[in-house]
Amino acid sequence: MKLSFMHRSEIPIAVAAATTIIMLVDLFTGNPTILAVSTTLQSWAIILAGFALGIGAFSLLRLHTNIVRKRKSGWYGSAIIICFTIVVLFFGLVDLNLANPIFRFILDNMYIRLYAAAWAFQGVFMVYGLYKAFKIRNLESAVLFVATIFAIIKNTAIWEVTLGSWISVPGTWILDVPNLGGQRALMIASALGILALGLRTLLGKERGYIRTGG
Repeated sequence: MKLSFMHRSEIPIAVAAATTIIMLVDLFTGNPTILAVSTTLQSWAIILAGFALGIGAFSLLRLHTNIVRKRKSGWYGSAIIICFTIVVLFFGLVDLNLANPIFRFILDNMYIRLYAAAWAFQGVFMVYGLYKAFKIRNLESAVLFVATIFAIIKNTAIWEVTLGSWISVPGTWILDVPNLGGQRALMIASALGILALGLRTLLGKERGYIRTGG
């Protein structure tokens, strides 16, 4: 007998709606029974996230193994990824407290350094983007240019040391008044968007997480 009902979209929608209701009731009531159920569901979510991470690692290894096996362009990079994934996974599982010296060496002397290098590259691209944006073509770009200069002066100590504290006053005002107001507007808009998405999920209108889309 084919379990065709397992492919129906109503099942994941019902599960998502029930989970959302339980979390909301726990948040607003603090009922001990609902709290216990909510805690159990959150523990299940952590376990599922671990399995999803394992599946992702397996998919990564399978992808790069095929690249190495077929000797595609850049296969040596895939070989390095496979080796480091296996090494880090092995020594990470040997000591679940993540105190293994080899694991710590890779994390502290390789991963963190590469992470910092990646941020440095992003900084270069940001500077280039600022250079492109600083081409004053109209009033809006001129305002952006002036505000950015004052913000840079505010966050660079050398100007205040050499010229006095008055030089950072315009930058402080820009960051505390228009910038803060814009950030609050974005936060409010994001909160409303999250609320709308939650309501759509609760009502079964949001089906993007369902593969069939039905």
